Amino acid sequence: MAFTVQDFHDLIELLAQHPEWRTELRWHVLSDELIELPAVVWQLVEAQSQTTAAVRDLAAAQFRTEERLDRLVDHLGEMDGQLLSLDFGRKGPACLGPIARRLRSIESGPLAEMLDDAVDEGRLTADDQRAILQASAVWNGKPPPGDSDVYLCVEVASDIVAGHVQQAMTRAKLLEKLGRPVLPVVVGRRIHEKAASLARALGVWVADEEGAAPPPTPDGQGV
Repeated sequence: MAFTVQDFHDLIELLAQHPEWRTELRWHVLSDELIELPAVVWQLVEAQSQTTAAVRDLAAAQFRTEERLDRLVDHLGEMDGQLLSLDFGRKGPACLGPIARRLRSIESGPLAEMLDDAVDEGRLTADDQRAILQASAVWNGKPPPGDSDVYLCVEVASDIVAGHVQQAMTRAKLLEKLGRPVLPVVVGRRIHEKAASLARALGVWVADEEGAAPPPTPDGQGV
Protein backbone atom coordinates (compact mmCIF):
# COMPACT_ATOMS: atom_id res chain seq x y z
CA MET A 1 0.00 0.00 0.00
CA ALA A 2 1.49 3.33 -1.09
CA PHE A 3 2.11 6.16 1.39
CA THR A 4 -0.14 9.04 0.32
CA VAL A 5 -0.13 12.73 1.04
CA GLN A 6 -3.09 12.21 3.33
CA ASP A 7 -1.14 9.57 5.21
CA PHE A 8 1.66 12.10 5.65
CA HIS A 9 -0.73 14.69 7.08
CA ASP A 10 -2.20 12.07 9.37
CA LEU A 11 1.31 11.25 10.58
CA ILE A 12 2.05 14.88 11.30
CA GLU A 13 -1.19 15.16 13.27
CA LEU A 14 -0.37 12.01 15.27
CA LEU A 15 3.10 13.32 16.09
CA ALA A 16 1.52 16.56 17.27
CA GLN A 17 -0.77 14.58 19.54
CA HIS A 18 2.00 12.26 20.72
CA PRO A 19 5.32 14.18 20.88
CA GLU A 20 6.98 11.22 22.59
CA TRP A 21 6.77 9.32 19.29
CA ARG A 22 9.11 11.78 17.57
CA THR A 23 12.28 10.31 19.08
CA GLU A 24 11.42 6.81 17.97
CA LEU A 25 10.53 8.09 14.50
CA ARG A 26 13.93 9.74 14.19
CA TRP A 27 15.67 6.41 14.77
CA HIS A 28 13.67 4.91 11.87
CA VAL A 29 13.94 7.83 9.47
CA LEU A 30 17.40 9.38 10.09
CA SER A 31 20.80 7.76 9.70
CA ASP A 32 23.03 7.19 12.71
CA GLU A 33 25.32 9.98 11.52
CA LEU A 34 22.51 12.53 11.40
CA ILE A 35 21.19 11.46 14.78
CA GLU A 36 24.63 11.89 16.34
CA LEU A 37 25.25 15.20 14.58
CA PRO A 38 23.99 17.51 17.41
CA ALA A 39 26.27 15.78 19.91
CA VAL A 40 29.20 16.09 17.51
CA VAL A 41 28.47 19.80 17.02
CA TRP A 42 28.44 20.38 20.77
CA GLN A 43 31.73 18.52 21.09
CA LEU A 44 33.21 20.77 18.42
CA VAL A 45 31.90 23.88 20.18
CA GLU A 46 33.42 22.71 23.46
CA ALA A 47 36.72 21.86 21.75
CA GLN A 48 36.76 25.29 20.08
CA SER A 49 36.13 26.95 23.45
CA GLN A 50 38.98 25.01 25.00
CA THR A 51 41.24 25.86 22.05
CA THR A 52 40.39 29.56 22.37
CA ALA A 53 41.22 29.46 26.08
CA ALA A 54 44.48 27.67 25.34
CA VAL A 55 45.41 30.28 22.72
CA ARG A 56 44.68 33.08 25.19
CA ASP A 57 46.80 31.36 27.83
CA LEU A 58 49.59 30.90 25.29
CA ALA A 59 49.41 34.56 24.26
CA ALA A 60 49.53 35.67 27.91
CA ALA A 61 52.49 33.37 28.57
CA GLN A 62 54.27 34.73 25.50
CA PHE A 63 53.63 38.29 26.66
CA ARG A 64 55.08 37.49 30.10
CA THR A 65 58.09 35.85 28.45
CA GLU A 66 58.68 38.89 26.24
CA GLU A 67 58.46 41.14 29.31
CA ARG A 68 61.08 39.02 31.08
CA LEU A 69 63.31 39.11 28.01
CA ASP A 70 62.94 42.89 27.77
CA ARG A 71 63.91 43.23 31.44
CA LEU A 72 66.84 40.88 30.90
CA VAL A 73 68.01 42.86 27.88
CA ASP A 74 67.72 46.10 29.84
CA HIS A 75 69.61 44.55 32.76
CA LEU A 76 72.37 43.27 30.49
CA GLY A 77 72.54 46.67 28.84
CA GLU A 78 72.92 48.34 32.23
CA MET A 79 75.64 45.86 33.23
CA ASP A 80 77.45 46.45 29.94
CA GLY A 81 77.22 50.19 30.51
CA GLN A 82 78.62 49.81 34.03
CA LEU A 83 81.50 47.66 32.76
CA LEU A 84 82.16 50.21 30.04
CA SER A 85 82.23 53.00 32.64
CA LEU A 86 84.76 51.06 34.71
CA ASP A 87 86.85 50.34 31.63
CA PHE A 88 86.63 53.98 30.61
CA GLY A 89 88.35 54.90 33.87
CA ARG A 90 91.45 53.13 32.54
CA LYS A 91 91.10 53.86 28.85
CA GLY A 92 89.85 57.42 29.14
CA PRO A 93 93.01 59.02 27.73
CA ALA A 94 92.90 56.68 24.73
CA CYS A 95 89.25 57.54 24.04
CA LEU A 96 89.61 61.25 24.68
CA GLY A 97 93.10 61.73 23.25
CA PRO A 98 91.86 63.30 20.00
CA ILE A 99 89.93 65.88 22.05
CA ALA A 100 92.57 67.05 24.54
CA ARG A 101 96.02 66.23 25.87
CA ARG A 102 97.39 66.10 29.39
CA LEU A 103 94.13 64.57 30.43
CA ARG A 104 93.33 64.10 34.10
CA SER A 105 90.18 62.60 35.56
CA ILE A 106 88.55 64.70 38.26
CA GLU A 107 87.45 62.20 40.90
CA SER A 108 84.05 62.53 42.53
CA GLY A 109 85.44 63.84 45.83
CA PRO A 110 87.47 66.75 44.43
CA LEU A 111 84.70 67.48 41.93
CA ALA A 112 82.11 67.69 44.71
CA GLU A 113 84.34 70.04 46.72
CA MET A 114 84.89 72.26 43.68
CA LEU A 115 81.15 72.38 43.05
CA ASP A 116 80.46 73.07 46.74
CA ASP A 117 82.68 76.15 46.49
CA ALA A 118 80.81 77.25 43.36
CA VAL A 119 77.47 76.87 45.16
CA ASP A 120 78.76 78.83 48.15
CA GLU A 121 79.94 81.58 45.81
CA GLY A 122 76.60 81.69 44.02
CA ARG A 123 77.91 80.52 40.65
CA LEU A 124 75.90 77.31 40.79
CA THR A 125 72.62 76.28 42.36
CA ALA A 126 72.24 73.09 44.37
CA ASP A 127 70.28 71.63 41.45
CA ASP A 128 73.11 72.51 39.07
CA GLN A 129 75.54 70.73 41.36
CA ARG A 130 73.42 67.56 41.54
CA ALA A 131 73.06 67.48 37.75
CA ILE A 132 76.80 67.82 37.17
CA LEU A 133 77.60 65.14 39.75
CA GLN A 134 75.33 62.75 37.84
CA ALA A 135 77.63 62.92 34.81
CA SER A 136 79.52 59.71 34.09
CA ALA A 137 82.86 61.50 34.32
CA VAL A 138 84.50 64.91 34.26
CA TRP A 139 88.02 65.28 32.90
CA ASN A 140 90.44 68.16 32.65
CA GLY A 141 92.76 68.68 29.69
CA LYS A 142 94.25 71.02 27.14
CA PRO A 143 92.80 70.95 23.59
CA PRO A 144 95.39 71.28 20.84
CA PRO A 145 96.98 73.52 19.83
CA GLY A 146 96.30 75.93 22.70
CA ASP A 147 97.39 75.70 26.31
CA SER A 148 94.12 76.79 27.97
CA ASP A 149 92.47 74.26 30.24
CA VAL A 150 89.05 72.83 29.43
CA TYR A 151 86.69 70.44 31.13
CA LEU A 152 85.30 67.41 29.35
CA CYS A 153 81.81 66.49 30.55
CA VAL A 154 81.37 62.83 29.61
CA GLU A 155 78.33 60.55 29.38
CA VAL A 156 79.14 56.84 29.07
CA ALA A 157 76.60 54.28 27.82
CA SER A 158 76.81 50.99 25.95
CA ASP A 159 74.18 52.16 23.45
CA ILE A 160 74.18 55.91 23.00
CA VAL A 161 70.71 57.36 22.46
CA ALA A 162 69.58 60.94 21.98
CA GLY A 163 68.98 61.34 25.71
CA HIS A 164 72.66 60.74 26.49
CA VAL A 165 73.68 63.38 23.95
CA GLN A 166 71.26 65.89 25.45
CA GLN A 167 72.46 65.10 28.98
CA ALA A 168 76.08 65.68 27.97
CA MET A 169 75.23 69.05 26.47
CA THR A 170 73.00 70.14 29.38
CA ARG A 171 75.54 69.22 32.06
CA ALA A 172 78.37 70.78 30.05
CA LYS A 173 76.46 74.07 29.93
CA LEU A 174 76.03 73.95 33.71
CA LEU A 175 79.70 73.19 34.26
CA GLU A 176 80.62 76.20 32.10
CA LYS A 177 79.26 78.40 34.90
CA LEU A 178 82.57 77.77 36.68
CA GLY A 179 84.22 80.00 34.08
CA ARG A 180 86.13 77.44 32.04
CA PRO A 181 85.24 76.06 28.58
CA VAL A 182 83.55 72.66 28.65
CA LEU A 183 83.40 70.11 25.85
CA PRO A 184 80.43 67.69 25.92
CA VAL A 185 81.35 64.09 25.06
CA VAL A 186 79.40 60.82 24.73
CA VAL A 187 81.28 57.51 24.91
CA GLY A 188 79.80 54.13 23.97
CA ARG A 189 80.06 51.00 21.89
CA ARG A 190 77.24 51.95 19.54
CA ILE A 191 75.32 55.12 18.76
CA HIS A 192 71.77 55.31 17.41
CA GLU A 193 71.16 57.30 14.25
CA LYS A 194 69.04 59.95 15.99
CA ALA A 195 71.71 60.34 18.67
CA ALA A 196 74.42 60.78 16.02
CA SER A 197 72.33 63.42 14.23
CA LEU A 198 71.70 65.26 17.51
CA ALA A 199 75.40 65.12 18.40
CA ARG A 200 76.26 66.74 15.08
CA ALA A 201 73.58 69.39 15.57
CA LEU A 202 74.65 70.25 19.15
CA GLY A 203 78.41 69.95 18.63
CA VAL A 204 78.88 66.98 20.97
CA TRP A 205 81.95 64.77 20.59
CA VAL A 206 81.30 61.05 20.03
CA ALA A 207 83.94 58.61 21.28
CA ASP A 208 84.47 54.89 21.63
CA GLU A 209 87.34 52.68 22.77
CA GLU A 210 89.24 53.47 19.58
CA GLY A 211 89.08 57.26 19.81
CA ALA A 212 86.77 60.22 19.23
CA ALA A 213 85.07 61.88 16.26
CA PRO A 214 84.91 65.68 16.38
CA PRO A 215 81.58 67.48 15.96
CA PRO A 216 81.23 69.55 12.77
CA THR A 217 82.06 73.23 12.77
CA PRO A 218 79.67 75.81 11.27
CA ASP A 219 81.40 75.43 7.88
CA GLY A 220 80.67 71.70 7.89
CA GLN A 221 84.20 70.56 8.69
CA GLY A 222 85.39 68.75 11.83
CA VAL A 223 87.15 70.74 14.49
